[in-house]
Amino acid sequence: MKNILLIVMAGFLSCSPSLGQPNPTQVPELLQAYLETTQERLGFQGVCLVQKGGKLLYHKAFGKASIELDVEMVTDHQFRVASISKSFTAHLIGMAAEEGKVKVEGKLSSYLNEFAGKGWDEISIQHLLTHTSGIPHHKGMEDYWTVRSRLSLPKASILEAIRKMEIQFAPGEDFLYSSPAYFLLAAILEKVYDQPLSSLWREKVGQPLGLDNTGFYNNQTIVSGLTSGYHLLPGHQLIAAPYRDFSGLKGGGDMYSSTENLNRWNTYILQKLHAPGYIAEAVRPKNKFIAKRHAGAQYGFGWFIRAKEGEKPLAYFHGGGTFGCSAISAIYPEEDLSIIILSNVSGLPIDMIWQNVETISLGLPFELPKALPEWEVSEKSLESYIGNYASTTGGQRLRVFIHKEELYAQLQGRPPFPLSPTNKDEFYGEKVGISFSFQAGKGNQISGLKAEGRGRSFSFEKED
Repeated sequence: MKNILLIVMAGFLSCSPSLGQPNPTQVPELLQAYLETTQERLGFQGVCLVQKGGKLLYHKAFGKASIELDVEMVTDHQFRVASISKSFTAHLIGMAAEEGKVKVEGKLSSYLNEFAGKGWDEISIQHLLTHTSGIPHHKGMEDYWTVRSRLSLPKASILEAIRKMEIQFAPGEDFLYSSPAYFLLAAILEKVYDQPLSSLWREKVGQPLGLDNTGFYNNQTIVSGLTSGYHLLPGHQLIAAPYRDFSGLKGGGDMYSSTENLNRWNTYILQKLHAPGYIAEAVRPKNKFIAKRHAGAQYGFGWFIRAKEGEKPLAYFHGGGTFGCSAISAIYPEEDLSIIILSNVSGLPIDMIWQNVETISLGLPFELPKALPEWEVSEKSLESYIGNYASTTGGQRLRVFIHKEELYAQLQGRPPFPLSPTNKDEFYGEKVGISFSFQAGKGNQISGLKAEGRGRSFSFEKED
């Protein structure tokens, strides 16, 4: 095999004091430059909206709504928003509680009697809302990815499949993110109101707030203005998004919306935060548990809650991801700020993109990604990095391997990501924003590595 010339993509570097703090007039220009770079180097396409103080600061579209038909993206296109749907379901539960239809502290089995029995009897509505029920995510459902995720199934069949899932811990004892828990909340709403969730939402939320470009996706209905979905493969190759049926995602991931509609929703939440009632209650942490996916964030009712830390202010947010969708919606009550990023591409590092858009929007020091020099890596050199690595500071394990002549890393239980060389024994994982420095031991053999990024550092020792 010939030597491999790996072209280094941009290093998505975080804050740099050299740039200083941009003034507000520079923010739109900096957001545009950053997102253009993100489109070019990470395959981003979608719409980004930033509103501050009730005024639209930035609203731009990138890429294609349909690659097949060569349709340019525009700002009023609609996107599947996946788990952002949970904020709407939790809102409806809050309304139902105010109307006396449900009790947040009430038991699941009081509303769905098929969930009576050992383990299930102690699960409350609040446990479902806060992901503390012990009910696992979809992967805990028998044959989910091989069969059920591809079939349009009736509600009774989905409820039966959830009932067969193994509860992972006593309710209230831990945090485990669970979309099936939100399916149960949707089933409760449909039962107590005796109408479909979609019509209930339209009556109580959609029409009153004028959310005309928001609704429920069901794989059969043609939605005017809805973007086609794509999935990002290694090497920044886009393919048509794999099929997934949305019947099992009710309540937790089956909605679509536009950036304008979600911003209207965020604005409504911001306006109601200081009034007594379920909206203010929804964004208060209900327990001490920290969501592992969003380090440092807690969970309320349908919203993640990130406490103020350093220069980063208090934020209420929710992300969403499924085939053909990467989404984030965030509210900053102290800043009167709303950020929404919707993409029709799955596999994007949407959290990293959001963090950079957030940094720019807050006017914090930021340095645009820089192109790093090309670095030639031989086949023999790449092979020397292959192996399993164990963290010296915790229980993390990292696998490094070669795929299609490119080096990849994979942290246990997470998707693999490519590593681009930046110097001798140094690589950058742009999808995760982490630098890797391989270290040589006796005989100049690779004995470990150091991973640095997002203000943290980890050391790993090579096991084989």
